[in-house]
Amino acid sequence: MSAVRVIDPGMQSSVQDLGRAGYRQMGVPTGGAFDREAHLVGSLILGNDSNDASIEMTLVGGMFQFEGDACICLSGGHAPDASLTLGERSMPVPHQRLVQAASGSVLRVGSITEGMRTHLSIAGGFTTKAVLGSRSALVSTPDAGLGRSLRVGDMLPVGIPGKPSMNSIEIGIVQRVDRKIRIVPGHHMVLFNEKQIQQLGGQDFVVQMQSNRAGVRLGGTTMVGDVPGRVASVGTLPGYVQVPSDGQPIVLGVDGPVTGGYPVIACVIEADLPRVAQARPNDRLRFEWVDRNAALRVSQGKVD
Repeated sequence: MSAVRVIDPGMQSSVQDLGRAGYRQMGVPTGGAFDREAHLVGSLILGNDSNDASIEMTLVGGMFQFEGDACICLSGGHAPDASLTLGERSMPVPHQRLVQAASGSVLRVGSITEGMRTHLSIAGGFTTKAVLGSRSALVSTPDAGLGRSLRVGDMLPVGIPGKPSMNSIEIGIVQRVDRKIRIVPGHHMVLFNEKQIQQLGGQDFVVQMQSNRAGVRLGGTTMVGDVPGRVASVGTLPGYVQVPSDGQPIVLGVDGPVTGGYPVIACVIEADLPRVAQARPNDRLRFEWVDRNAALRVSQGKVD
């Protein structure tokens, strides 16, 4: 059986697939790849099943040695210094391209300079232990027993490769990290005044350093006036825009809580969640209100 050895896990690398469906009533977040588009691009290029696991790297990549010949792909955020080394030979690893990695070669993924998260996909997918039907690591809650971030020396088994589908996919990084994030009304929008609603859709917010897979915290702009206090706890989903008492919104991520008592003013449309996932600290985001019919058309691929 082929495997990949972790030499350097980088800042926060973890195995992710499409997450855990059907366990939110038990308090278990869906989790999975934050930028699902990046994960799916790698799977498509390599001919993997869409739920085959990849490695999600955050801001800084890592070093991985292949214990067997492999086909790999880097997708999502761009790491321009990525290289593959075997003995004295080294070659750059292009973005969103199929690359052959010989047994014994070492992949080095340096800083991610465009976007926040890069995915390493491998033909056959990583076949680490599945818990509750998923191999995704809930890294925001490491004590939950649902996986962890990668560590030096980890050996990641690899499944049986299929037939690669294509050599590359042209999806621009600029499109993925576009600062315009479309939103639809949330549960508690009626609790906010008109100025606050307009402000959310008309001013830039700055991504804060405290952001993670559980939630992207925004600052730089504070909601005008008093914001509604805590409300009765309601079910939440990735993309919900909560407004705490300090007036600085939080966009819930894939590892976010399944319930919450902060008022939900809006929800990011599903098609734009990858843009949130790729937003770096100090990036500026601007929300744009759309109606639910427009959001549905986007999800059906009828508009850009």
